[in-house]
Amino acid sequence: MPLPSKQIVGWLMNVLLGGVACTPELPPSANHDEPVSSSMLWSVRLPGNAGIYNEGMIGLPVVNNKVLFHSTIFTDHTGEDNRLHALDVESGSILWTFPSQFHADEPYYFDGKPYLYQSRLVTKMSAFSPYSGNDRILILDLNEGQKLDLIDMPPAVSRFSCRDVAGKGSNAWFVQEDEHASYVYKLNIATGDTARIVRLAPSHPSGRLEVTTRELQLYEIDGKLFLLLGVADYAPARTELRMVLVNAETGSIGYQKTVGRDYNLNVNYAVLRNSMIYYTCGRSAGCIDLEKDRLRWQYFPQVPMDDMKPGLLVQDSVVFLWGHRTCAALGAGSGRLLYERQIECANASGSTPYLFVVTHCGEAVVLDQYTGNIVRTFSTSPGREKNGFSTGCKPGIKDKKLFLFGLHNAYCFTF
Repeated sequence: MPLPSKQIVGWLMNVLLGGVACTPELPPSANHDEPVSSSMLWSVRLPGNAGIYNEGMIGLPVVNNKVLFHSTIFTDHTGEDNRLHALDVESGSILWTFPSQFHADEPYYFDGKPYLYQSRLVTKMSAFSPYSGNDRILILDLNEGQKLDLIDMPPAVSRFSCRDVAGKGSNAWFVQEDEHASYVYKLNIATGDTARIVRLAPSHPSGRLEVTTRELQLYEIDGKLFLLLGVADYAPARTELRMVLVNAETGSIGYQKTVGRDYNLNVNYAVLRNSMIYYTCGRSAGCIDLEKDRLRWQYFPQVPMDDMKPGLLVQDSVVFLWGHRTCAALGAGSGRLLYERQIECANASGSTPYLFVVTHCGEAVVLDQYTGNIVRTFSTSPGREKNGFSTGCKPGIKDKKLFLFGLHNAYCFTF
């Protein structure tokens, strides 16, 4: 189906983060342990005839002993059925499916990280042509799998932008975009009321400003809530990239810093830890010291463009970078390279002291975050999944359980 141009760019980035088949290589060390295959607790064939694909509702959220498995786009125009399923964490049995029935005049599109508040889930569904011409915010009751609210955003501010919802307590925030500027909205989950708190405008009258970070992050600094955004300020003669902290209550700019650009690429990911902003842009990664208002370090390997590592995780003293050819770890304080591994990473998440990676060959491996050694491996049941785990699957981690999915099956492993 036709997609907005920025959405095509997003899908191309998915290709860079998830591409060809691979075989993960063990690090060149004589002292590492052999990888151990971990036990599968359950696997479930999900209902439907189209299979899970793309990214879906990122993070495989776990709440009230349920884990949510899902797909992305579904209508009934071509007979596909990729609905949202809540599975019992211990047994894998399907507890409910949302919606119980569906039709073309209410299509759904799950493609971002949701916010969980008590028994409610808030997620943004981006516009997708020709089935939906505007972004919508869905509030879902997780106890019964019932829709509580569906908020339509104006088509004029529904250009493809950051897909996540961030939240604190009964409030949630999300980003919208029009042809010239970006906007931050605040949502009262209990009432469904939304309010625009800030318009992020370009510096040039004929320019354009867009939020480029793929994840929306909310942080508390000195008792105040801030959203961390990477923005691209396009002007006729130049493009400036900035890291911005937006006060989530007032919309005021609490901090901003210009960062360097690699070729014509924008900031991909950004994380705030211990008064440091870590970010990736093309082949480069950097660290901004908020207290000293300076760039603490920049990592810029002279590698081909197809070896860039835009994926970013920060755990303890380790900054983990991953891309479609290799992954690497840097010291969080110095930016010094700790290790690099020839693992073609399609997706990754972490839980100290481990890094969980889905590879392009459809396998999942667990790395020691400090050494890069592979300590666990996971694979699908023989014959159940032709292509292994989906490369769009960001591993879900909860209470020593790992949740993954393939095209048609949901999986739970213990580790």
